[in-house]
Amino acid sequence: MPLLRGEDTVRGWPLYPIGHVENTVTERMDPDRFIGVQSKIVVDEAYVKGLEGLETGMELLVLFAFHLSSGAPLMVHPRGDTSRKKRGVFATCSPNRPNGIGTGHCKLLGRDGNILVVEDLEAINGSPVIDIKPLDCVRPLREGTSEARTSSRSV
Repeated sequence: MPLLRGEDTVRGWPLYPIGHVENTVTERMDPDRFIGVQSKIVVDEAYVKGLEGLETGMELLVLFAFHLSSGAPLMVHPRGDTSRKKRGVFATCSPNRPNGIGTGHCKLLGRDGNILVVEDLEAINGSPVIDIKPLDCVRPLREGTSEARTSSRSV
């Protein structure tokens, strides 16, 4: 499996894509323009069993590589707007990051085997996908609520 960057690792950590994004977006654009864009996440056959339990309507967090970005300045103008004061890259959504990893919050519209159809994923066609998680892994259900007691989500 190919690595995302470097000869063997990304600063000591190997990252192996589990698939890639397919959509009509071929160049960088404002994140707001991804609203309503449908994408396919084509998951490599080796990882298909890992998709079991994903259901239409779920909100997902997708980690992907900014494969068209280069360089990683630590100070950037938010959204590339030079009229705005520079901020540290970790305080922005800049795709030019030290490890080139992007995150996208999207909705699962359906699944056909190894293909997930999603909406609103802020990733460009061909972006390598690193991982997929249900959003409730990021925003855990509050302990003590009825949802937390009945959730089938496991750690």
